[in-house]
Amino acid sequence: MTRIATLGNTRILAFGLALCLIVASSCSTAFAQAISGNLTGTVVDPSGAAVSGATVEAVNAGTGQKITTTTKGFGEYFFGDLPAGTYNVIVSAPNFTTVTVNNVPVDINKTGTRNVQLTIGSSSTTVEVSGSAPPVDTSTAQLQSTYTDRLSRIWA
Repeated sequence: MTRIATLGNTRILAFGLALCLIVASSCSTAFAQAISGNLTGTVVDPSGAAVSGATVEAVNAGTGQKITTTTKGFGEYFFGDLPAGTYNVIVSAPNFTTVTVNNVPVDINKTGTRNVQLTIGSSSTTVEVSGSAPPVDTSTAQLQSTYTDRLSRIWA
């Protein structure tokens, strides 16, 4: 009888193990179904130097959804978990022209790379000065000072 009990326990154990393998394999495929991807890149100036602090915007061409980030110290940017689709990447920074890169694909479970080189733009600074300068006597080279009573007592 112990031999029959052992055979029954072995079948139950094998059935349990097979059931665990089926459940484990179905869970791994469920977690693998993603609907997003990543986009990364580097922003540089015309000399190839990194542009830190540039604003990078990813605009989904299909939905119009905008996601914004800023470049880090070495000019790198990263968008994680972007819904798959086609994006327009817009990069802007002070003293540079704004650059738009159209039709950047973001694929499911992949990280795409799109580097951007900015060109130097024109910046204009307007300085407005108001008021008038004190009159200057240009007819003589003599220096004049106005002393008060207190100053004349100190010098006396």
